[in-house]
Amino acid sequence: MFHWTPSVEPLSVLAAKGETSNEVYALRRLQEEADDTGDSRIGLHFDLTVPFARCTAQYLNELVFPFKRYQIQRVWRGERDQDGRFREFTQCDIDVINVEHLPAHFDAELPRVIHEILIGLDLPAWTIGINNRKVLQGLYEGLRVVP
Repeated sequence: MFHWTPSVEPLSVLAAKGETSNEVYALRRLQEEADDTGDSRIGLHFDLTVPFARCTAQYLNELVFPFKRYQIQRVWRGERDQDGRFREFTQCDIDVINVEHLPAHFDAELPRVIHEILIGLDLPAWTIGINNRKVLQGLYEGLRVVP
C-alpha cells in the first residue's frame, strides 16, 4: 500500500530537485535543541513531485508497476503572492510511473481522466491544454514535414 506523503520533508530531500532554496519554507521548533541542525532540518513541500519520488523509492519493492496514483494535498511556496501565484494552495497530481519504458497510452489516458473529473464538477466552460513536444512532432511526421 502506498502511503500519503507528509507535509514536511527533510530539507536535504526538498533541495535534491535543484534550485528551490527560495521556494522552501524551513521549519524549526520554538524550543529547538542545539543539535537540531543538519539532517534533522525539515521544510514544507513546495509541490508533490519530490515527496512522491521519495515515497516511490522507499516503497519500491511493494509497488506494482506500472504504478498509477492521484494525490490532492496542500503545498507551500516561499514566494510573494501575485496574480495566480500563492504561498499556500492545493495541488492535484495524477502520475503514472514504470520501472523501465512507459507506453504512450498512459500519457493519453491522463487528459481523459482530467476531462471526466472536470465534467463531474459542473464548472463553467473550460479547456484542457496539452503541452508536449511529442504531439507537435507527431503532427509534423503525419504531414511529412521536417521541422
